[in-house]
Amino acid sequence: MIIPLNQERLLYPEILWERPLNIYRTKGQVFVLAGKKQNSPLFAFCEVIYQLKFPQIKIGLPEHYCRKLKGLLPAEILLPLPATKFDTFASITVPYITKEAKHSQLLVLGIGMDEDSQLEEIIKQLLLLPCDIIFINEGIIQEKSFYQNHPAFSLYFLDPQKMGQWINAKETTVLENPLFAISQLQEKLNSRELVVLSLPEKNFIFDQGQTVLTKTENKNLFLLLALTTAFWSQNHQKPFQSAVTAAYVTRVFTENHHQIGEINQIIEQIGEGNET
Repeated sequence: MIIPLNQERLLYPEILWERPLNIYRTKGQVFVLAGKKQNSPLFAFCEVIYQLKFPQIKIGLPEHYCRKLKGLLPAEILLPLPATKFDTFASITVPYITKEAKHSQLLVLGIGMDEDSQLEEIIKQLLLLPCDIIFINEGIIQEKSFYQNHPAFSLYFLDPQKMGQWINAKETTVLENPLFAISQLQEKLNSRELVVLSLPEKNFIFDQGQTVLTKTENKNLFLLLALTTAFWSQNHQKPFQSAVTAAYVTRVFTENHHQIGEINQIIEQIGEGNET
């Protein structure tokens, strides 16, 4: 039986100091591949990244959609990519994506993307590359085995429905008995894979052998994603510790009803042991 470690305090304080605000160096290039499905998740993610003073990030988007975002997001972080007239990625897009990804240490895949015919091919090509990848939303496809040969780290942000698909169970099973669901998926993970399972009032972060529970009202998934991205990009060999630390910061942020502009102040307070 799984007994998760309940994160009542910060477990990995060293992660807080290895972040872009403190370390302005050449490592940590991040490439975000996103779509036009919804503006708000992408904007939420970018706002956190901006507040964290992230020095090296590119966001690949369908070229026509990129033009619509002119003035809404900084032009220097946007990368227009060839797309169909419906603003979905096409076969011609794949070489552009893989070229950018080859120069990146960490890739974030799935924000606002549509389930189109090219998505599976894009994921297949990216899984051949040695960069670490975070998969979320439509970046998660139904078959878990599809991802197993990726040579670098993979982190999957799963909701109960996606989790259920991966273990051949109903969504209600995951919601009612998450520890059972986690044990089922842990058996399918390799040593380079880890999962963030987001439930209504808690986040579980787990890999093959570790499970950490952080209780929080899950209203800030893209804050959790952005913090995980920032921490992991600066701590290349510590994806688990980065995700766990991001979950704790998200919990403090949510419980105390902070604003995004206060995120660095919150991180400083947590590092000093003053979290209110």
